[in-house]
Amino acid sequence: FDALLDLHNSMRARALRMLLPRTRQAVWTKRRWQDTIPVRLSLKRWRGGMWLSDRFHVAVEELVGRSLPRGQLRHFLGPTDQDRARTALIEAGLDLSVPIVGTSPGAAWMTKRWPAEHFSDLARRLLASGRQVVISGGPDERSLCDAVVAAAPGVHFVDARLDVWGGIISLCTAFVAN
Repeated sequence: FDALLDLHNSMRARALRMLLPRTRQAVWTKRRWQDTIPVRLSLKRWRGGMWLSDRFHVAVEELVGRSLPRGQLRHFLGPTDQDRARTALIEAGLDLSVPIVGTSPGAAWMTKRWPAEHFSDLARRLLASGRQVVISGGPDERSLCDAVVAAAPGVHFVDARLDVWGGIISLCTAFVAN
């Protein structure tokens, strides 16, 4: 390879980079280490200066050494994604003729999670306005989803695999996630 782009910059990624032959590299840095400690200890919230997608774009520009045109972030669905999503939503009790708002309250790190109470409040408001709400998360996020469903009766939980979520999101009027 001619170049390496590290968008994670974790300790493991740094160790791996040291083992690789020297090459042109661009490493994305989220924040200075002095700012990381208070965020990790939940002493302060991190407020980034620009969108994550923009920061990644800047890292790619740094790697190639020139500015690049901005594209549109898109997810391409497979030929059966929407059909499988429709089946999952119908099996969960949703009416596909009524607007659906999807939610996914989980995140790998607590510092990246909007509180469950906020998802519950949003879901109650959406339900009161006549929309349907669907929620899902990974196996480690099931209790978080259950808490939202308990606090907002009428929310539908869909135990969907990640490969079905692209189709579900495409059928939603809006989607709210961390």
